[in-house]
Amino acid sequence: MTIDNLSIGDKKLLARKIRTFLEPTGASSANYCKEFDIRKFVRDETGLVVDGIADIISVLKLNYSDKTIKRLSSRFQHAVVWDTSVVHLPINKLDDLFHNSDKANLITSLTLNELLQLAGKPTTSESTEDDVRVRNNAIYLCNMIINDCNSEYCITVNIPKEKYVDSHLLDYCSKHDYALYTYDRALAIRAKSFRVDVTYFNHIYTSNYNPVINGKNMILDMDLSFGRVSAADIIDVAMQIGGGKFILTRQFVENLEVMKSNSSVMALICFFLFDRKNEYSLYLDEEESAEDIVDIAKKYNATILSCDINNCFQYKTTFNNNYKLVLPERNRTLIGQIIEKNGLDENVAEKSTENSSTSSNSVVEDTTLSMNDYVKPAYEKDNYEYCTIPYFSQKKNCILTRKVDLNSKIWVLDNHDEEIHSKFPSPISICKGYTVIHCINTFKDVFYINVYTVVKRDNKFYGKLQYSKEFTKNSFGNIISKYRNYAERTTLIT
Repeated sequence: MTIDNLSIGDKKLLARKIRTFLEPTGASSANYCKEFDIRKFVRDETGLVVDGIADIISVLKLNYSDKTIKRLSSRFQHAVVWDTSVVHLPINKLDDLFHNSDKANLITSLTLNELLQLAGKPTTSESTEDDVRVRNNAIYLCNMIINDCNSEYCITVNIPKEKYVDSHLLDYCSKHDYALYTYDRALAIRAKSFRVDVTYFNHIYTSNYNPVINGKNMILDMDLSFGRVSAADIIDVAMQIGGGKFILTRQFVENLEVMKSNSSVMALICFFLFDRKNEYSLYLDEEESAEDIVDIAKKYNATILSCDINNCFQYKTTFNNNYKLVLPERNRTLIGQIIEKNGLDENVAEKSTENSSTSSNSVVEDTTLSMNDYVKPAYEKDNYEYCTIPYFSQKKNCILTRKVDLNSKIWVLDNHDEEIHSKFPSPISICKGYTVIHCINTFKDVFYINVYTVVKRDNKFYGKLQYSKEFTKNSFGNIISKYRNYAERTTLIT
């Protein structure tokens, strides 16, 4: 039961009691207190639990003006929510934050459960020094939280786990106007997107971008969040056009977290985190973020930055040329990009020249297939047991990412189904048991997804087709869940 269960009359009575508690002799004589004391006061008066500070404010709003509420809320110490990732801090820093902070520390049940998991993780001969330190820090924090019997140093709240823990923490901070401590850079940039006052302890970066005063704003298209270009490439384009602020939608920021293992994406996260005062960053709320990118660009008089040629073509058609194509420094001309994507360089003679021996099981001919030649793989027919992995070179024993066509995308998952990231145009080596996901855009609102398991035969690698599906932008639901994300990403970046 929470104070939401009180009647309007009981809430108004509670509001007057809270004001008397905070200002016992009127506005000129204040009673400054900790948030825990107010929570305890409400519990003693009503027998009900306060979910967060927003509950107190909502009760006060029934009786008092915004000016009075602002004065009353300044009478108590607000809390800061702790994310589990703070265990990466040195023990002396954790001790100082916990015992000497001028803010109340707020620990959710979600954070505690993750701390307990870390604390209970056994150390082995393979454990690194950092693993041991994190485990010891988790044990230390669990002890501090539980032994704080009088809530002198921390407030605890229960939050049922219904979704991703980080999303719960952000929703809670946003609802109750709490600050956040984190060591996780991806969570930190999401917190900025949620307008949460975030302190992040894991940040080393020196920005070389100075926005032009009254320069034109730039909205970042979703395709820039997949790591195809670097932060430096985006900055270079912004400086060339004399740009002002970068506009980031909620979806763009959340995708940065999804792609954070990509080094280019992490560099982009660091670039925006370095902008602590949002001097060159503008984060849109959920409602604005849901609008069409062209409508957002018109509203903010912004140029759309994109690294996708087809997207730029659409903006050229519908947005009066108010766009800018972002390309890697090595590839700043459109012709250069097309040449590299199709392998028409000094190594062109290597393409499609390697043939594998055909055994009695009729193994398909080896070639670094281009999707200019086909859109669906060879199916198991005529006793064909295996087929060639798209863009795979037997001679180099890797997938040649620089040869992947503009209308295709390749992902490689290891034996634990973890995505393997390789900085373009570096090739990707594969092993037996790996999964190769190949998605194709036919440019006719029809897409294909083909999933191969890597098998080894005659000391060479081939693909065994495990899943194949045709889909459109509106039919992701027809794709099995474990591959649905790749299909959706294909529609955004090809």
